[in-house]
Amino acid sequence: MKVIVAMGLAIFGVGLGVWWLEDRFGSEVALAGLVLVFVVACLVLGWLLSIASSRQVLHAVTRFNERDAMTDRYRQQTAQYLLEGDHLSQQALVIRERRLDRQLATQQMQQRWEIEQERRMLQGPGWGAPSAPGGRDDFVPDGWGPAGTPPRVIGQDGESYREFD
Repeated sequence: MKVIVAMGLAIFGVGLGVWWLEDRFGSEVALAGLVLVFVVACLVLGWLLSIASSRQVLHAVTRFNERDAMTDRYRQQTAQYLLEGDHLSQQALVIRERRLDRQLATQQMQQRWEIEQERRMLQGPGWGAPSAPGGRDDFVPDGWGPAGTPPRVIGQDGESYREFD
């Protein structure tokens, strides 16, 4: 509503000015004044349009810079997560290798134990292992468990073993 009133007052002012110019100086001067007002109005309109255009460009650049900064932040976070993932996968690989080494050591101990038992059975009583004190032939070498069971390897049978904290 305010715009319509402002435009109406501007048109009324221009009309009044043209009427006064024509009455006072003639129609040629009135026409020149009207053309001058039209040119000034066009220049002001161009100026306002350039301000609006500049404002839109600056807003677009600001939004672009904000989104570019957000993209860079997400890229940095992604790179950090990838580095953490690589580190964790390397730790997991080390843990798997150690677990496999323990399993292999356990298998080797079991095989040695079985070979030793077979050798004892083939040799019969009195062959191989010296008698234990008290005359028993079920002598268990040092480092072996009770009743001739092979020694345990760390991490076997549910024993917790953590390499990293």
